Amino acid sequence: MASRLPVVTTRLMAPFRGRFDAISSRSLGAVILAFGMFACTGSPSTIRVGDTTRVRWIEHDPQELLYEDELLENVTLVEWSFADIEWRTGRPDKVISRGRDGLLLGDQESSLKLFRWTNAALDDVRVIEVQIDGASDRSVVFQWRSEDEPFDATRSVRMTSTAENAARGEAWYRTDLDQVPGWTTGVAEIRLGVRSEPGSRPLLRSFTGYGKRLRVGALHRLAAHPQKVEVDHEVRNSYFLVPGQELVRRLEVMGPCDLRFALGSQATVRQPFSVRLVARWGEAEEVLLETGEEVGGVTGGHWVEHRVSLAPFSGRTVDLVFSATASAPLDLARGVPVLANPEVLAVESSTKARPSVLLVSVDALRADHLSLYGYTLPTSPNLDAWARRAGTVFQNVVAPSPWTLPSHVSMFTGLDAAHHGVNHDVGGVRVQTGDSPNSKLLMMAEILRDVGFATGAFTGGAYMNPRFGFAQGFDVYGYWPDRARDEKEIATGVDRALAWMEAHLDEPFLYFLHTYEVHDPYRAREPHFSRLAPEIEAPPGARIALVSPPNQAVGGFRQSNSFVLRTQGPGGGERPVSEEELPLVSAMYDSGISHMDAELGRLFDGIEDLGLADRLLVVITADHGEALGEYGLAGHIYPYDCNLLIPMVVSAPDGRGAGRVIKDQVQLVDLLPTVLDAVDFYPLL
Repeated sequence: MASRLPVVTTRLMAPFRGRFDAISSRSLGAVILAFGMFACTGSPSTIRVGDTTRVRWIEHDPQELLYEDELLENVTLVEWSFADIEWRTGRPDKVISRGRDGLLLGDQESSLKLFRWTNAALDDVRVIEVQIDGASDRSVVFQWRSEDEPFDATRSVRMTSTAENAARGEAWYRTDLDQVPGWTTGVAEIRLGVRSEPGSRPLLRSFTGYGKRLRVGALHRLAAHPQKVEVDHEVRNSYFLVPGQELVRRLEVMGPCDLRFALGSQATVRQPFSVRLVARWGEAEEVLLETGEEVGGVTGGHWVEHRVSLAPFSGRTVDLVFSATASAPLDLARGVPVLANPEVLAVESSTKARPSVLLVSVDALRADHLSLYGYTLPTSPNLDAWARRAGTVFQNVVAPSPWTLPSHVSMFTGLDAAHHGVNHDVGGVRVQTGDSPNSKLLMMAEILRDVGFATGAFTGGAYMNPRFGFAQGFDVYGYWPDRARDEKEIATGVDRALAWMEAHLDEPFLYFLHTYEVHDPYRAREPHFSRLAPEIEAPPGARIALVSPPNQAVGGFRQSNSFVLRTQGPGGGERPVSEEELPLVSAMYDSGISHMDAELGRLFDGIEDLGLADRLLVVITADHGEALGEYGLAGHIYPYDCNLLIPMVVSAPDGRGAGRVIKDQVQLVDLLPTVLDAVDFYPLL
């Protein structure tokens, strides 16, 4: 491991040098495991990790996220011929005429409805693809209802297109229904919402529905190996429980311990499964868990936590056997149960835990708009109070990059952006880095997981989606799935963080919480907007977003952003933000900071209530800042102070450094060695 550890600077460490008294490794273990996958062979060996006995069945992080196309392939189930289908608009004054190649839609907005579609194949559709030429939006709304249901937000999804196709006036709009719980059987009516410019005539060319078919032998090839598997926008290290196969582990139990794991299935799993866990020794067998139909069926689409006591087997060698049974004709293309993060934990330990780590990254948060950093408006009262009571404030922190992906890779690796080289889709120019660009880098979560830390995360998605490699080293990595509907993103993140930390109170952990709350599109977050900018009026429901026109040779192919104001309702639309409206931009941005700060206050209170404050290293920081009109710039991607100077507040478990202000310049790449030093990691190398 030491050979992979990056060489980094350590300037952040000064306020925290020394070792925490809570660190100890005196305890011996309660569990000895002899492991063999799908076999009960091997020599018993004692495995002790950190200061408690924890044995993960998935010892090494699987690294790569399992993509669905490794298991399944698309099969065309529905391909509509518009000559045979009755279409109409949602507005009586709009008429659809058939063109030579499809349906000509009316201008401005068309809502297309299809009645009484009774083809049962639609029930098995998992991907919808529509080709529309001439639409003015990069998304089309796809809605559906069954016989007795209305159209509503739970049965609605946006089908997105690419910027490249949209620029050419033609687009393929596509949506994957796998993670849409509202997509049900018995669909009686669907609707497409298409927006276009006045006077234009978009052309609907095709509508195709795809099902999934299992690739021959794929599941059985993968079943014997752990994978990172996603269920309900949360990735976990998992095994597939293929019906007809058993997953077996042999344990020599030497003291009180529990087996902890989760079971899950994709939302599209409609056939019910039963999962069984038994303990076998000699000729005897005892059932420890039988789920009935908890996995699959109507309860599919989420993880279910389980914890089973192994105390009755103390002093005995047993085989733990997982198996799955389908109670309907087996269709593997509809998914199988998944076993996530099985691990054995000692119930009792005489040693104190290492300090745990909570790392919070607020995307696009510039330091100088926090009252903690001298801003004239009281944007961050909770962060201010916490910093005075428990934290060290670093006044001059430099981000390694002015945008999300490379900056967070630097945060987790301690490497400058130019060193790690991770980049992706910048300014419309796609740089191919592979499905998991970080797989050759050693990440913070990997380092701590390897020395016994539990590792969990919840992020805002987008460039923090697990497909960019950030789930590497995490036992659990959740993310917010829809940036277009993000009103509850940060509140959900705080709830997830507190619940996860409560479930791991008795063990050292790393939890990473990331939010896009401050990132564009900005909105008037109340009551903060009215408190901070009572003299400014925000249009109801308005948002300010960043747009990036295609790069041109005349501009040296440099990316440049600009602000647009988006409004809803009658007369709504999108228009550029004028220079006179920049105070509105700043006020909306500030209200997002205050909304974020209120949630941080709830997080700080939760830490106190859980009794974690005296053994938790807390870091609040950002990946980059935001330009709000300075130098005529908007957003981020620019090497200016407004993009590169970020906040960082650190509190140590023993209170060391509380209330201090460090004026010396430090860098975000200094964070990794600081965290490792704080949890006394280096002596283990």
